[in-house]
Amino acid sequence: MNGLLIMNAIIFLSPIFMAYSNTPSGESMWDENTGGGAALWFYIIILPLSAIAQLVLLILKIGFRN
Repeated sequence: MNGLLIMNAIIFLSPIFMAYSNTPSGESMWDENTGGGAALWFYIIILPLSAIAQLVLLILKIGFRN
């Protein structure tokens, strides 16, 4: 269960990692025109899916605790 929570956090942070890795040297990571910031639009999809997964995992973690 903890592994799924960690995997959910890594998937949630993946647009930040993509924006950082795709930004040319000396440019802003948040700027859409340089290529890196465009990856942050992926949060439109990631945020709701990650929140639903987090809620389901929280309910399962509370339900299966001893």
